[in-house]
Amino acid sequence: FTNNATNFYHGWMDELSIWNVALTPDQIRQMMNQEIEDNGGAVRGAVVPLDVPGITWANLDGYYRMNVICGNFSPYKGIAGRLRNINSSMPQTAPIPYTSLTDGQLWGTDNTWTHFNVWDPPNSNGVDGTPIDWNIAVISHDIESGNRDITVLGLLSDTADKYLDIFDPGTPMNETNDGQFLRVTHYLFLDGIIDLYGESQLVQDQNSVLDPTSTGGMERDQQGTTNLYNYNYWSSPVSVPNGSTINNDYSVGAILRDGSDSNNPLNLQWTNSYDADPSTTPITLSRRWIYVYENYPENTYADWRFIGQNGSFAVGLGFTMKGSGVGDPVTDVQNYVFRGLPNNGVISNPINPGYQSVVGNPYPSVIDADNFIDDNVPISGTGSIDGTLYFWEHYTSNFTHILEEYEGAYGVYTKIGGVPPVIPDGISGAGTSTKTPGRYIPVGQGFFVTASPTGGNVTFNNGQRIFVRESAGTSVFMEANNQEQVFGEENSNTPAASGTAEIVPVDDIQRVRINFNSPNGANRELLLGFVPDNSATDGFDFGYDAPISDLLPNDMAWMIEDEPYVIQGVGNYTENSQYELGIYMEESAKIQVSLNSLENFDENIQVYIYDALMQTSTNLNSDDFDMILDPGEHMDRFYITFVKSETLDLEEFEKLNLMMNYLQDSEELFIKVADGNLIESIRMVNLLGQEVAVWDEEELESFTELRLAVDDLPSGPYVVSLNTLNGKVNKKIIIGR
Repeated sequence: FTNNATNFYHGWMDELSIWNVALTPDQIRQMMNQEIEDNGGAVRGAVVPLDVPGITWANLDGYYRMNVICGNFSPYKGIAGRLRNINSSMPQTAPIPYTSLTDGQLWGTDNTWTHFNVWDPPNSNGVDGTPIDWNIAVISHDIESGNRDITVLGLLSDTADKYLDIFDPGTPMNETNDGQFLRVTHYLFLDGIIDLYGESQLVQDQNSVLDPTSTGGMERDQQGTTNLYNYNYWSSPVSVPNGSTINNDYSVGAILRDGSDSNNPLNLQWTNSYDADPSTTPITLSRRWIYVYENYPENTYADWRFIGQNGSFAVGLGFTMKGSGVGDPVTDVQNYVFRGLPNNGVISNPINPGYQSVVGNPYPSVIDADNFIDDNVPISGTGSIDGTLYFWEHYTSNFTHILEEYEGAYGVYTKIGGVPPVIPDGISGAGTSTKTPGRYIPVGQGFFVTASPTGGNVTFNNGQRIFVRESAGTSVFMEANNQEQVFGEENSNTPAASGTAEIVPVDDIQRVRINFNSPNGANRELLLGFVPDNSATDGFDFGYDAPISDLLPNDMAWMIEDEPYVIQGVGNYTENSQYELGIYMEESAKIQVSLNSLENFDENIQVYIYDALMQTSTNLNSDDFDMILDPGEHMDRFYITFVKSETLDLEEFEKLNLMMNYLQDSEELFIKVADGNLIESIRMVNLLGQEVAVWDEEELESFTELRLAVDDLPSGPYVVSLNTLNGKVNKKIIIGR
């Protein structure tokens, strides 16, 4: 060696590693705040015990931890050496990892952390002005988040009963707090307590680990109804720690607390009475109304399983519970506190074909319903469910425990969007709804799913998790009261923490919402959505189209492949499209169809209801459609269209290359179709919507030219509906003699 070396390194160094491969930024970041170890040939962190993907111990030529004094270059791997001109030891101040120093201070305060005179707090801004989100922090003290969101690669809370409080200091320090998020991208060890105030949430990225040996926990607020007659559908974001596994089966009594004072949650009391007792402290709830519906036959009320407060069931399933009776049953809410070890990672429960389950958000963060649907429908996911989510709302006007007198119904959600419950309901025929389910499912929310034809495992995973505050239209807890609690200023587009996205996705689905008012005063909202990437079709699509689960005697629905739906998703919007409505009537009475709203259209489109029988169009933008209809099922008659035309049928005939005429001399119906198209069925109705003739596929065989005798029908106007291999079309004819 020569003594003439120049360009010396001038700075502090606590560790040196020499690699024979180029490292990626993610690999460097995973190792930056910790030493590394040989894990059977893999490279593993000494603090965050996870292997660093893409490299092996053989790729490491030299590794020096520099923990030997006075310049000795003692290798952890490689050859020994000595640093020149090092004559005294230096303090080891590198944050490998960051460690806390004192109690009762903010995360972002320098002296909350050891060696604060050298380093900024973890998750501070880097040299480019953006937060460093790959730090590793070990906390052994009570720390408060302050007015900041926190993102770390690893978080180790290693001391029992030491709190990390996550809250927005500018809003009340209770369940109404606007909240902040805590995001852990790789690893969480929790022997202390994380207290999530109000809307605060804990998000772990896809593949982020919660150490199963954790024995601490988390507290998270959620509000339900106070009406002691009304159900909420719940799901727990926590389970009971056992020091060896996570996502453990749990009971309601083990994880739920009275949060009337959210800063001092108390163990709940329970009664065998049908009614809760609001006069006690803590509050006393009725154990009689705690049920689960775990993989039972569809629409089988008797299969609800009673569990009470002590019955055990799986994480990821939902449960029912009625309100506390505290305060005003219409305007007040009851705060509860979930306390236990946060759930994390993949959570699955089976569902059989033809069955339903009440499941629920199992995490201490919001989940994206669209991602949940994609992960569980056929083709894109496990194939376990049909992709429709049903959210129960017990109406504020319900004041009975008697089932047949209940006032409540299910709001419905698919990837197209949500519709509110029908009002009044189909149980007692009374009540009004105040809620519409949104895309983001809140903490603690339970909901119904229906199996696909094959069934499978209903699966939740961290990739579905995201931080979104509760807000009308986006994230709504169906708590069954008139309170629309709004948090913060960014509810419509809140920065998110997720394994798949950094911001809430842009909503680009164009929606048409139609209202149907029945003779008995019920209001049904139907939703039609246009998907820009054409991932939905005019036929049935898993995850987009929602069957009506509560068809009323007088009702209206989208007709998809001859079945009724409350939500229909289709491809790109085109003004020449038309979508069939089916109207069901048990009595002769007046109905009304109106336009509720249009969403995400660049310009105001025109929406019409077309009556194929009368060959008239009504512009719903300016007028409601009113008509008296006879009893029966009115199919192949009413359509939602986007151009005014009295000749839609003629255009459809030309498009399908069809010909149809009434031959007066022979009193026959003459029909001709082009080669390659076949007639599957023919149906005739009179002006009252009554079916007067029908010919099915067997009668028609495979003819492309037909003459059908109609000499037995009275003179007058009729509508003929042709269902062919290539499409369906209607035409009005007049039989005269």
